[in-house]
Amino acid sequence: MMHDEPVKSSDVDRRGSRRLELRLPVELRMADGEASTLVRTITRNISTGGLYVELDRADFSPGDRLNIELTVPPAEGVSPYPGRASCTAEVVRCTPLAADSKTNLDRVGIAARFLDRLRITY
Repeated sequence: MMHDEPVKSSDVDRRGSRRLELRLPVELRMADGEASTLVRTITRNISTGGLYVELDRADFSPGDRLNIELTVPPAEGVSPYPGRASCTAEVVRCTPLAADSKTNLDRVGIAARFLDRLRITY
């Protein structure tokens, strides 16, 4: 006979969207209108609610608003060419990570939530 264990709140994923382990090229830039550094990296995961990336340096802080541009792969029946998906996002978390073994640089994980819908163009 099997007993159901109660689920602890710490065991429940509080995200509203399922994350997909997708590696997509992404460009991040501060959305404040100032000339700012463009950061290029690859997503670690993405959902309809946001994305997660890892960087070699902490260019962003929680609360920062970012302009995000993702490179979307060609889609059968839609376009044989890569497209661009863009939106505004807010940094919700910056987590220090272990140094990269090849470069010996400290890394940081950045979680950002989308503030509007992704606009896709091909």
